[in-house]
Amino acid sequence: MKNATFLTGMYSGTEKQLWTPLVHEFLCRQRPVRIPVCRCIGTPPRDGPWYEEVGYITFDGTILREPRPMDFLQQIGGEFGLNLVDDPIRRSERGDLAYIGPDILTILPSRQGVYLVENKPYDNSILDGNQVAEGAYVLFACRLRDLGIPCKYLVIHSRGCSANLYGQVKAVQDKFAEREEWRDGFGVVLLEHLFREMGNCGFTYPPITERWIDFSDTGGDVAEETARTA
Repeated sequence: MKNATFLTGMYSGTEKQLWTPLVHEFLCRQRPVRIPVCRCIGTPPRDGPWYEEVGYITFDGTILREPRPMDFLQQIGGEFGLNLVDDPIRRSERGDLAYIGPDILTILPSRQGVYLVENKPYDNSILDGNQVAEGAYVLFACRLRDLGIPCKYLVIHSRGCSANLYGQVKAVQDKFAEREEWRDGFGVVLLEHLFREMGNCGFTYPPITERWIDFSDTGGDVAEETARTA
């Protein structure tokens, strides 16, 4: 088996056209989907592991691809009985916190929470602009948590990502760790775990003809034995 970047690299330059629609379709078609969530290890050994599983998350409820800002503010606010459109805290030195563009937005049923998801499928993917530690994604997710809305900012990427992306993701994780009430507001969803679940479910998605399981190797990069049920 190989890691996920060997498959995504066969279809390079198609994040918006292929990989994000694929992930969205899988989450919608197979819901509820239970996937491990990981965190970056604080001081990893030279040869890994670099990540540890810290539980599981379940995708269910309303799962939107690239929603428009005002639309998702109204939907989140409607679910939790809040007027997020007119929330004065929206506007900060980073601009309007509502004007983020998550690849996938999940509003869990029964007011369980919200996921803001960014998909980074390639080995050379990076976090852009407001997706980084000091950006509006973190501020918006933390604002929702301060309002009593359980919110997680999730980044999907392969364990074969670049050191650059790993460093950016670790910085976001560290930002959430600055306050106890934000600490569990961030997580990594590895593409290898998604591909493994796609294979287990018999999920198909043209034009991909390769077997998902062949690209689901986490190697020694993930300390899976630390996983616990969330």
